[in-house]
This record gives sequence, C-alpha cells and structure tokens, in this order.
Amino acid sequence: MLEEKEAFKNKFITNFSHEVRNPLTLISAFSSLLLKGELDLEQTKLIEAVKDHSDTLKKLMDDIIELSQLKKESPKLSNTLFSFKDLLANIHINFSSKISLSNNFFEMNV
Repeated sequence: MLEEKEAFKNKFITNFSHEVRNPLTLISAFSSLLLKGELDLEQTKLIEAVKDHSDTLKKLMDDIIELSQLKKESPKLSNTLFSFKDLLANIHINFSSKISLSNNFFEMNV
C-alpha cells in the first residue's frame, strides 16, 4: 500500500510539474520577445519581473522533479572538476540582474 501511494505521488508530481512548466516556458519566451521590442523603462521592469518570476518557478518545478527522482533512486555523487571562478561569475550575474530591479546593487569581492 505504501509503495502504491509513493508511486501515485511521484506520478502526480511528474504530471503536475509538466502541466505547470509548459505555461511557464511560454511566459518566459513571450517575455523575452517583448523585451526585444520598444518599451519604456516601467514596462521593461515589469516584463523583466514577469520573466524572472516565471524562470524561478520553472527552476522550482525542476527541483521538485529532481527531489522526487532522488527519493526513487539512491543518490550518486560524481567527482567532476569545475571552475570555481566561473561559478562565482554566474552567481554574480544572477544576483546582479535580479537586484537591479530594486534600484540596489550587488557587489562581490573574491
């Protein structure tokens, strides 16, 4: 019975997240198209906010799917090299763009 409940929950999460991700992808795509047009500053800020929030929700749905997959399988660690400098640059870009909407700034010193 527990296995049936777990299987139902995982199927529900997958279906639900799929149904939510598709509209969020469309919102993000249309927002990107709108941002390429001629908008005033206020309109640009509003469209950027819509795009940022839809992207954030899409990432959240991806995390939910990943979490449900982790519960089904045992997690595996991988030994992968990565550039710490690039990671920090990506963090800086993400936070700088998001905080710029609030007339603040994000500074990071390494």
